[in-house]
This record gives sequence, structure tokens and C-alpha cells, in this order.
Amino acid sequence: MLALFAIGAFVALAGAFLAGRAHRKALSEQVRAAILPYLRRRAAQSGLEVQPEDPRAGAADSVREACALAQKLTDLERRDLALGATMEMPKLPK
Repeated sequence: MLALFAIGAFVALAGAFLAGRAHRKALSEQVRAAILPYLRRRAAQSGLEVQPEDPRAGAADSVREACALAQKLTDLERRDLALGATMEMPKLPK
């Protein structure tokens, strides 16, 4: 009886692990297909240096690259906002 319970628990854990792995792979493929090209285009428009796409890069590499590009773009926006916030507005004529 205990052996059947242990086998059932093992099968359930293995199934959950495989389902999670499949879900993670599907998400990384979506990042590679939809998000990474957009981030690359925005980075190039902003004047950031963008490395050429590596067709041999794995799914985890694509997600890592997307995160790095998003961080660079966010830092650039924050820097631009900080510079803009310190500028004085022109005085209106009387």
C-alpha cells in the first residue's frame, strides 16, 4: 500500500516537473519571437549598441538578452527624465 502511494507521488511530481518545463520553454519562445525583436528595435532607435542576433542562442539566452535590453532602455529613460526634470522652464513675458 505504501509502495503504491510512493509510486503515485513520484508520478505526480514527475508530471508537474515536465509540465512546468514545457510551460517555461513556451514562454521563452514567445519572448524570442515577439518581445526580443521589439526591444532590439527600440534599443537601436535609442542609440544603444545592439549585438547581432545569435541564431544558436538557447531559450534562456534569449530571455536573458531581453531582460538586459529592457534594463538598458529603462536606465536610459530614467537618465533622460532626470536631466529633463532639472531644466528650468522659460519665464513668461510680462
